[in-house]
Amino acid sequence: MSREAAIMGVPSYSFFRGQRGMVDESLESDGSLVMLTSAADVEAKLRLERRDTTAQAPDADKLVSNLCDQIEASGR
Repeated sequence: MSREAAIMGVPSYSFFRGQRGMVDESLESDGSLVMLTSAADVEAKLRLERRDTTAQAPDADKLVSNLCDQIEASGR
């Protein structure tokens, strides 16, 4: 669910320890997803702050563009 939250603009963090996919790497590179790989990362990167909780629809153009970029990059 962290990917979906990140695409919807919700601050997202992942503790996933396996091989990361291209979508995770893309979300991380644009700052939408923060990977936490150690206890030190939790302390340094995890931000607790109040935010506007008004639901926002995901940016469909960004989602489609991201998926197309990943497909093209994979050479399939």
